[in-house]
Amino acid sequence: MLNLLFLLGLVLASSLAMSLILYTLWELSYTLTTINGSALRQVVTPDHLQSRVNAYARMVAWGGTPFGAAVGGLLAQWTTIRTNFLVMAVGVALSIVLGWFSPLREQKIVSELAEAN
Repeated sequence: MLNLLFLLGLVLASSLAMSLILYTLWELSYTLTTINGSALRQVVTPDHLQSRVNAYARMVAWGGTPFGAAVGGLLAQWTTIRTNFLVMAVGVALSIVLGWFSPLREQKIVSELAEAN
């Protein structure tokens, strides 16, 4: 959720210094999200499927990067950078809502991990 807040802060930032601080915080929160996702995948995936699941996750995550960069570049050319950050924030908000209402939250292993922390 911090990721979303930092993106919304970037949309509303009025100075370069504030934008740089918020962008750095957004990058840190994005990195933590990526690390948590990778760690959770490793915990819930059986050992004999680790390589397949990791390869699939990387393909999905990194495979969309060129498409996202092209769409982001076109959107920035036609609108503003603030609009790009707003579109990113909508995507992050949608992922938060989908994750919150996902039946995976009720899985035993996820509940046990949440209680352990």
